[in-house]
Amino acid sequence: RVYESHCAEAVLTMEFIDGIKPSPVEALRLHGLDPKVVAQRGADFVLRQIFDMGFFHADPHPGNFFVLPGNVLAPIDFGQVATLPSQDRALFTEILLAVVGNEARRIVSALDRADMLGEDTDSSRLCGEIELLIEAYRHLPLREIPFGQAMNRLFDLFRTHHVRPPAHIALMLKSLVTIEAFAKSLNPDFNIVETLTPYARKWAMSDLQPKRLWDHL
Repeated sequence: RVYESHCAEAVLTMEFIDGIKPSPVEALRLHGLDPKVVAQRGADFVLRQIFDMGFFHADPHPGNFFVLPGNVLAPIDFGQVATLPSQDRALFTEILLAVVGNEARRIVSALDRADMLGEDTDSSRLCGEIELLIEAYRHLPLREIPFGQAMNRLFDLFRTHHVRPPAHIALMLKSLVTIEAFAKSLNPDFNIVETLTPYARKWAMSDLQPKRLWDHL
């Protein structure tokens, strides 16, 4: 709960939460908590907001969480949040599934449909460079793909080739990279791609429902 009467331009006053910080890991274990469960819940917290709600906490670092008994994760500090419209969720889903499926042309087509290619964008050259980027990770099992590194390199390519993704997509990427680091600090075996892909596929399937297709039409 936020107490608006006690908030100001630079002060965000929230209810008191009686929990512990999610790091170090030893402290969680000392309190009978499971770091792996907390890591998974942190990732699900962000992914459910992005894909199901379209409204997300844009700064989910360890300092912005408390852990309560029962591995309950309590987020705090909602000073940086963002809205992700359905068309941008669809675009990100398309990009993500194309990366996982090694389909560079699909990424460029999605960007073109979203009218994000600049006048100076050479789509053939962009497609070729995305193919090279995907090839760098193609030999890795899904769980070993360094998601944050791959996405940052992809968005660097977008900037180089005058692609104009909305600002809130960059915030969403930051949120995902941050929660990946948070989860890995608690569980070194955690993989954001394996956790994220079912959310993306579920969104992609929901986009094929008759009502959604009618809305698109």
